[in-house]
Amino acid sequence: MKIGLVINMRRDCHLQVSNKAVKFLRDLGVEVVVDPQHHQSEIYHLAGVEFSSYAECAVVLAIGGDGTLLSAAHWTGEWRMPLGGINLGSLGFMTEIDVEVMQDALTAIVAGNYSLDQRMLLKVWCKDKLGQIKYEDFAVNDAVCNRDPSSPIQTYQLNIDNETVELIPGDGIIISSPTGSTGYAMAAGGPIIDPRVRAILFTPLCPHTLHNRNYVLAEDSVIEIRLQQPNSSSYLSVDGRNTIQLDTDDVIKVAKNSLSLNLISLTKQNFYTKVPEKIQKRSLGRAICKNWLGDHA
Repeated sequence: MKIGLVINMRRDCHLQVSNKAVKFLRDLGVEVVVDPQHHQSEIYHLAGVEFSSYAECAVVLAIGGDGTLLSAAHWTGEWRMPLGGINLGSLGFMTEIDVEVMQDALTAIVAGNYSLDQRMLLKVWCKDKLGQIKYEDFAVNDAVCNRDPSSPIQTYQLNIDNETVELIPGDGIIISSPTGSTGYAMAAGGPIIDPRVRAILFTPLCPHTLHNRNYVLAEDSVIEIRLQQPNSSSYLSVDGRNTIQLDTDDVIKVAKNSLSLNLISLTKQNFYTKVPEKIQKRSLGRAICKNWLGDHA
């Protein structure tokens, strides 16, 4: 069995957690794979691993925070193997394995004693004025279109299923999956959506209006965004990465992706107790990890 590791080397800067994970997995008879293409050169200090592609891995685990798991999802997207996360971040909505129980969790994963939480993904694409696709990707969390801070306010034309709904002057818009509803969209005042719900969330970002409305759309809806102010520079980013500058005539479209994210789940914690618990512990996350490493060095 091969298990891949995607390591946030800023969170695990001395590779303490990663080294412990590798040693434990090797003791279980697992081959551990790290793709050096997605890591800094210091990754070669990690002993006992195969430095190659994740293509043949049965499972890939992110060591870091939710952002690390998002990167892992994009780096392994073409293979769709189950993903899990060892949480060294401050939230850990998706990286549910705490370092204190890492060995028990790894034992369960190797034995196949886990369930798969299939999370809805979004398809995001952008066409230029000639109708040619200039950018295409999938989103685990969200697609964000926002203006350059030094630019004038932008106006976003919102079309849903080929019908114009409204014009929204403001800083930007966020289009989220249910998984992404607890991320940037929540911080911008959007509703929290249970990840089991199949829906698309539209959240204006600092709209300059007397009303501010979020939209929770059916999963088969197609959202189209058109820019209305040519003198305002705007950008598109997906899951906080791969930012591209938009031209005035570009059209951004977002819809449900035909594929899902296969997220490893080891617990049956209720989503509605998990969200406030994770947020309340945000400031403690890294301290807990540091204390655990001190006890297990």
